[in-house]
Amino acid sequence: MKSPPKLQSQDRVLRFIKQVSTDVVEQQTLEALYDANGTRFFAFAAQNVVDEEFFWRQCSEVFFSVNGVLGPRDIDQIDVQQIEKNWASLGHIVLPLRGRRTVLTVSPLTVAEQSELQPLNVYVPERLEFFNLLRRQIAIGSQSTLNATSTKSEDKIIHWTQSPADNLIIQLYEILLAYEASDVRLFTRGGRCAHVAAHIGEERVLISGEFGELEWGSLEQEGPGRQMFARLASASDCEISQRKIQYGNVTLIDRNGGLQTMRLVMAPLGPSDGGDWEIGLRIISQVGFIPLDRMNLHPRIYRSITGQWPAGAESPRDVLSEMEQIADTEMLGLLDLETSISMVTGSMNSGKSMLLQNIGLLRARRGHHVHSFENPIERLVEGIFQYEVSEQNDWEGWSRFATRNDPGDIIFGEINDRSTALRILGFANGKLVLTTLHTNRAVRFVERLRNLLRDSTGQENHSQIASFVSTMGYVFCQRLLPKVCPHCSHPSPVTARIGEALQWRIRYWRVAGPGCGRGTCRTEGPMQGYLADRIPLTEAIYIPALAEVFLRGDVTVFDLLCAAEQRHQQTYRRSAEWLLDAERPHGGMTTWDKIAPHLQEDRQTMRLLESRS
Repeated sequence: MKSPPKLQSQDRVLRFIKQVSTDVVEQQTLEALYDANGTRFFAFAAQNVVDEEFFWRQCSEVFFSVNGVLGPRDIDQIDVQQIEKNWASLGHIVLPLRGRRTVLTVSPLTVAEQSELQPLNVYVPERLEFFNLLRRQIAIGSQSTLNATSTKSEDKIIHWTQSPADNLIIQLYEILLAYEASDVRLFTRGGRCAHVAAHIGEERVLISGEFGELEWGSLEQEGPGRQMFARLASASDCEISQRKIQYGNVTLIDRNGGLQTMRLVMAPLGPSDGGDWEIGLRIISQVGFIPLDRMNLHPRIYRSITGQWPAGAESPRDVLSEMEQIADTEMLGLLDLETSISMVTGSMNSGKSMLLQNIGLLRARRGHHVHSFENPIERLVEGIFQYEVSEQNDWEGWSRFATRNDPGDIIFGEINDRSTALRILGFANGKLVLTTLHTNRAVRFVERLRNLLRDSTGQENHSQIASFVSTMGYVFCQRLLPKVCPHCSHPSPVTARIGEALQWRIRYWRVAGPGCGRGTCRTEGPMQGYLADRIPLTEAIYIPALAEVFLRGDVTVFDLLCAAEQRHQQTYRRSAEWLLDAERPHGGMTTWDKIAPHLQEDRQTMRLLESRS
């Protein structure tokens, strides 16, 4: 007969105490600590043992040898591949040991082989980090880590042909892949029918017609729309009867037998059970990572990040001749900075995370220890320590961890409130901090920070703004635009009025065609004549070159853009000219129709510069 779990744990602790110390008085001290503190025992015990390294070695000998699965001698042979999250939000480490797939929970008291565990991966590139992860969990002693492994029941997984609602959800997933959409919103209007809107790049496109009628129905007779919502809720452990915002994961088996995961958030839009709903789904995919040299960045943007011109890029003579005038403002590429805050700004689905991960990856390849704190982790980047922020491990907890472990570089999610902004400002003391901010222009980052850093009375803290500006390196801003089909589009002369207003030298750009069906070229709908691919319209502002302008209290966005143009910074206007140039090899990547909405401020800026001159 097996001993109860509590007695087993107590037995392991007593065995551990005898192994870690041969001194009778010290053993009695440790036993008293365990009796008084329970799971907090390890945090206190570590402070009462002289040889801390020996302490943790002995700890591993007791707790890593549960059921003979893993012993202390195996530690040096372990190649940690990934951490997994199970459906109870517990951490697990997958160990390829002796030809078996062993799952070790972050709780040192639970080791289990769990072949049916569904993974959400978090990459841990070094054995040392594995050891530190276990050490932190032992020291924390949190009750939440002392739970058994759980698996997702079969009725929570969506299968093809299991039900009409399951088929609709899998069909939705396949349509998202076909459109290369990052996420999708399903919502009801008037409690009658469901609509589907996909984010294709930054554009929101209604794709309800792909599904036919998604009638909402009634409580007595549910329609396909309501059935689909209810199935998504049940599969993600949410309840559609609860009128509150809920989060979860949706797991499905696609028609190829592959296991797929989507992140879900559902929010009520009206009162009572018959009120409207909105459900957001985001694909959690490990594929689709685009390296920096294939992101179609302007050569100067590429250089501002790496310090080098991209291989095979057009001759940068014109750009170099201009940059000779500003040698004092762009001395270093972003990868060469050792201490600063650099931001990637933009709207939702503008590719901020992709650019940020590329920068972190290049820093890691140069030997820097890059720690990334994300919510959620949507893509693994080999070489970066990636930590998921959750309700149990929030930003504040991770920031304390980052401070104590002294990482080289920090990628810190997003600045969305005052406390996060101040925390990031504190990190930039001897480190490179990379983060994101929601603005539609790089020069607007100070305007956004001023709003975030207001105190409870609504007053600005000018010293904090000054500290931010003096610590800043680069601010990038990016918009994703649809790529025009190179087969059915055709060159057309640049409109003279537009070319003169923006002071462009290009002669031809491309105009979208009727759609030819080649590759992903669409033959109908709002994206007719465009591919599923996206190309970035990116600007880069080197803040030290404009610091005194940013610190002026009465400065406007047009003043900042005028200063950026006068000091030869890379604005949207310059990047757009390069993207549109149909005479450049591999140029003419998008059309004026798609790029024009983002250049309204640039046109006004050029008019102001002309009037001032």
